Amino acid sequence: MCREKGRGEEESCYFFTPRVRKYKKGQRPDRAARDGYWKSTGAEEAIKNSDGKTVGFKRSLVFYIGKSSSSSKDSVKTNWLMQEYRVDDSRLLSHRTHEHTMMLDNWVLCKLYKRVDSKASNITPVSNENADDDASEGEDGRETHHDDCMEETPTATAIPALETDGNEQTPAVEFELFDGLKDCLLVEQEEKAELSKKLQDLEKELTVSRTKLVESRQDLTSNRNVDALKQKIMKLRKENEVLKRQITYQIQG
Repeated sequence: MCREKGRGEEESCYFFTPRVRKYKKGQRPDRAARDGYWKSTGAEEAIKNSDGKTVGFKRSLVFYIGKSSSSSKDSVKTNWLMQEYRVDDSRLLSHRTHEHTMMLDNWVLCKLYKRVDSKASNITPVSNENADDDASEGEDGRETHHDDCMEETPTATAIPALETDGNEQTPAVEFELFDGLKDCLLVEQEEKAELSKKLQDLEKELTVSRTKLVESRQDLTSNRNVDALKQKIMKLRKENEVLKRQITYQIQG
């Protein structure tokens, strides 16, 4: 969903997307893109409602062209910025289903926009010092960024301050966006619960069918045993008749 750009405003779009892990056993999201990567510009910010209760979190990111490893010397910062909104879904059933997968969480809401700055160029080179500070070696030998929550807020030279022209996102709009994200997660959870119930019902029906099949086989086996017993009785009767005839013949003779 893209908002129509007015005069002096940033071009912005909103979209939902799931997040995947950077490493299988880690909790950090993979922010790599095809031509570059997204880098956090500071600590995650809590969003609170009118009662002061935390309803979600917001994180600001900036897009860099190039590789995120410290060995890369050609990373450049662009004017493309993103705000990432998420709710605390740690208590949801859908969150626990991703504990052993690469999926970090179900959905986050992202606001993508381009900073309007006529005085600055579209891309700014990143110094080697910043690139080295941004990455360190992971346990598996691959590069890994420092925890986003531990990053310091960048200075004005690192990310120029956005001009406020009265069109800045208001808390009320943020709450509305969060309500939409929360509703999306709740609907997905309800759908999974409904599917789980249907699966349980099918498993119960399958168990009943298997029980009936076993009983039918037992009945069939019992019928076969009865038939065999009848044949033995008929055979014994015939042998008994033959024996009676022989005894009668001997007595008369």
